[in-house]
Amino acid sequence: MTPNHVHEFMKTIIAYIMTCISVVAAGTNDVQVFTAFNTNTQPGILITLETFTRAGQTNLVRDTRTRGGTLTIRNQTFYHDGVQIGGHTTYPTTSFTYSVAGAPYSMSFQYDASNQLRSALVTSNATILELFTCTNGVFYSKDSAFLQKAASLSASLPQAQGPDATATCRATLHHLEGAKHTWALEHRQMNSAVPTDTDLFGREAYIREKPKCPRGGTYTIGAVEEHPLCSIPGHTF
Repeated sequence: MTPNHVHEFMKTIIAYIMTCISVVAAGTNDVQVFTAFNTNTQPGILITLETFTRAGQTNLVRDTRTRGGTLTIRNQTFYHDGVQIGGHTTYPTTSFTYSVAGAPYSMSFQYDASNQLRSALVTSNATILELFTCTNGVFYSKDSAFLQKAASLSASLPQAQGPDATATCRATLHHLEGAKHTWALEHRQMNSAVPTDTDLFGREAYIREKPKCPRGGTYTIGAVEEHPLCSIPGHTF
């Protein structure tokens, strides 16, 4: 399969696995969570740092900052084998996802029909390396037993089983938006700035290969302040 087909196939696998979550969740949970609190770094701000490890390796770090019980920012950073792969940042009125430029693995996020984040995964070719479920914008690491069952389920799925094109395209649009926002933050670009393909795509950029719409639509990246667009009717952000 081409990289784009692998990416779409993995989304199909996760959609199927999540519908069978009660079946695959059984097993010994080897995920540990270490929590630390800090009120000294920023006056009036409570910092809650949660570090998730699976089999002794950190795969998720959640940094939540609140003032008077109200969220100011939440950063969730995803890792595999000691390498940062991507993240999800939440502000009171907005949020975005991103992939780390030059990361050796692929990071993708899955959304449901109501445009809410449902899961995230780290993959290499067609192999699931890390899997995270999401509830109300908060991610949780899955254990080794879950990943092993996910691998078994994915091996049993026929590759001809295609993903929903609209859902796949919507997830891609979110991925493009996250890459665009990360580029703007790292390069101190204004909201009116428009990144080029070279800025976003490539082995050392934010997305390894420029994604393609499964129905052959054309993507328009647009300015930082604008949502990316697809030329196919109904394929909306």
